[in-house]
Amino acid sequence: MTSQNPFKQFLSLVAFDNALQDLQETVKQFQEKKQALQEKKEELARMVEQLKQQEHNVRKEVDMHELHMKELDQKEQSKKHLLDDINTPKEYTIAKREIEAIKREQHEHEQTLMQVWHTLESVHKSFETKKQELDSALAQFDNEIAALDEKERQVQTEYNQKMAERAQHTVGIPEEWLEKYRAMQSRVKDPVVPVQQGSCSACFTDIPEQRLLQLKRHALLQCEGCYRFLYMPDVLQSEQSPVNKDS
Repeated sequence: MTSQNPFKQFLSLVAFDNALQDLQETVKQFQEKKQALQEKKEELARMVEQLKQQEHNVRKEVDMHELHMKELDQKEQSKKHLLDDINTPKEYTIAKREIEAIKREQHEHEQTLMQVWHTLESVHKSFETKKQELDSALAQFDNEIAALDEKERQVQTEYNQKMAERAQHTVGIPEEWLEKYRAMQSRVKDPVVPVQQGSCSACFTDIPEQRLLQLKRHALLQCEGCYRFLYMPDVLQSEQSPVNKDS
């Protein structure tokens, strides 16, 4: 495990995988941003649909009141026609009172109808204003989503290209190391972590002085607490430089 070449290759693989992980995280962030924009689009659509339904309900109410007004007009006309056929003063008086009652109801209903019409106009105006805002916002959201789609496609392409190159970064690394590395990758996001102040930076288990000396000599060790691979930060930094140029 103290062989320098496998150690260097392993550190190169770690740096390469970290770059791959960054690309994956970037893709995930783009997807989350697109999801947030999509949710905003849906919320705006629900708001407009509610206003649309409100307008529909008020319009139905207007239609109902207008129909009732027509019924009252017909009823009034019918009563007026009956006046020509009435022969007694009593019947005439009763008919006149009925006509007057109809007119009072018409007058009251006209006030109600005007109020409902005013409400309809107000709701319709709100609907049209909100719809214009929605159309503008939707166009903006669609543009932002399209831009994110393109960025995601570019990053995903870069990720795929790097994945195709990954196999060459495992050459020269003992299979035993790779198996343990893969096992840790499946369990934690950071299978290889730096030593900080004499401890594992992931689980804070203290590292004996003898093992610290081994790490400084490029030994590949696992934490006795969490089993992550350990490295001295200055060692990895010296090995990362050529990898970063390629990525």
